[in-house]
Amino acid sequence: MSEEHSKSHVITVQVNSPDDLDRMKEFTTGILGEACWEARLGYGDELKLEIGAKKTDRLGDYGAWMPGSRGTAWKLVAGDGTLITEDYDRDEDIPDEVKEKIQAIVDQQITAFEVLYPRLGLIVTFGNGNKLMSLLGTLHPKWHG
Repeated sequence: MSEEHSKSHVITVQVNSPDDLDRMKEFTTGILGEACWEARLGYGDELKLEIGAKKTDRLGDYGAWMPGSRGTAWKLVAGDGTLITEDYDRDEDIPDEVKEKIQAIVDQQITAFEVLYPRLGLIVTFGNGNKLMSLLGTLHPKWHG
């Protein structure tokens, strides 16, 4: 691992009450206005995003922000509410065409970053109105986002 990659930070904020969200907001406000320049599927169902300033080392390019959905169900919804991708969780195989559909958030700036409490979910809104929705555990049987 390169010197630069080894300086990466993992920020952990335990959320036990609505007041804990204030601390999380301090860490995440920097992502607002940044563009997602890559969206790809990782191991299994994991959605990986590269956001913000592009950095390069011997392992390749990576973003200043690198959120992923590991172990968490996710779906992508258009601004008009149309489902772009289905709800995916760790027990499903994701069809190949999803790789193409997730490109709808590439080259889009992040306009909102919302942490849901007490359900511990996340909604990221992009400049074109598309929303990435993720909920700890699973989105099944019904999502109310």
